[in-house]
Amino acid sequence: MQSSKKKIIVFQPYIGPYRIDFTNDLNDFFDAKFLFKIRGSNKLAFDCNKLLKEINYTPFYLPVGKDRQLVSVLRKEINQVKPDVVITYEYDLKTLFVILHRLFVRKKYKIIGMSDDSYDMIVGKGFSLRHKIARRIMAPFLDDVILVEPRVVDWYQNKFHIGYFFPIIRNDAIVRDKYRSVIKIKASVVERYNLSNKYVFLYVGRLVAIKNVETLIKAYAKLNQSNTVLVIVGDGPEKSRLEQIVLELNANAIFTGKLEGDELYVWYNIANTFVLPSILEPFGAVTNEALLAGCNCLVSCKAGSQCLVEDGQNGYVIDPIKQEDIADKLEKSKTLPQAIFDKDGLRSNKMLQDYVTMRDALLAHIVR
Repeated sequence: MQSSKKKIIVFQPYIGPYRIDFTNDLNDFFDAKFLFKIRGSNKLAFDCNKLLKEINYTPFYLPVGKDRQLVSVLRKEINQVKPDVVITYEYDLKTLFVILHRLFVRKKYKIIGMSDDSYDMIVGKGFSLRHKIARRIMAPFLDDVILVEPRVVDWYQNKFHIGYFFPIIRNDAIVRDKYRSVIKIKASVVERYNLSNKYVFLYVGRLVAIKNVETLIKAYAKLNQSNTVLVIVGDGPEKSRLEQIVLELNANAIFTGKLEGDELYVWYNIANTFVLPSILEPFGAVTNEALLAGCNCLVSCKAGSQCLVEDGQNGYVIDPIKQEDIADKLEKSKTLPQAIFDKDGLRSNKMLQDYVTMRDALLAHIVR
């Protein structure tokens, strides 16, 4: 019996944790085929083998390095699948091929792009000239583009008359179940790091210059640090230098190193305020992770995930260049309403957007 589901081809760069719920849902809703650019990389900050166990579809991988071979594979896949919709990612060769294929063979499938560009990257200097030219050429041929920030949607609507808002967020219920499962180890971590009755500020991410952790440390050092601690989760080339800055400023900070899975989830349960101080950040999906655990969030005005934060409600938007602003918001965050604990010891969700509601609306938008 032939499936009544619409056929879809989905291009993604790799299997990543932040879109794993969305790709699984696409597979449930459509007769889908997923084509990835790479299997994994040492540069990626997560375990690709673990993620393979969480997906509900079979991933296929595109050839790397030879444009002629890539074009041949793309032609074969589209001709065999005969998709109703192709979802492609950013403005590269495969997106250009899909556009040209539809033009030349006169097929009627929809082409929907995905772009993680933040508004700051679009109006600032976040892109090469090549990227800007590619976007200008290809965007007019897309039926729509999925974007991660409302201001970017407005910009696209003004320039190209397309754009749909869907941030990089996880399924609330799935992630919160993971947080609930590690509550049992929370007490031991609090005891190990002597965090009882302390207000915990948390950073999670790579320790590289663009993440601006140095400014966060210097801003934190301006505070009265009694009964507070700054926890820095992550690794990278800046780690040794940042540890030296902490010593010089006598800042009450803990470096945990890189953590994944349960070891990371427990810190979201422990932290009171999460901070993302990046000076360049397409989105920052860690903001979603922190809000789902009940953390208030301080998010850089350069990051797309600032759209998840409402000043004075679940956090503040910060200017990452100004130590004084970060220090002021760190102090102000301590007076924000704290999440309420349920009977299992899990705090209430601080996300203002609901994944399932937004997902259902997007799926309906794709097939309309």
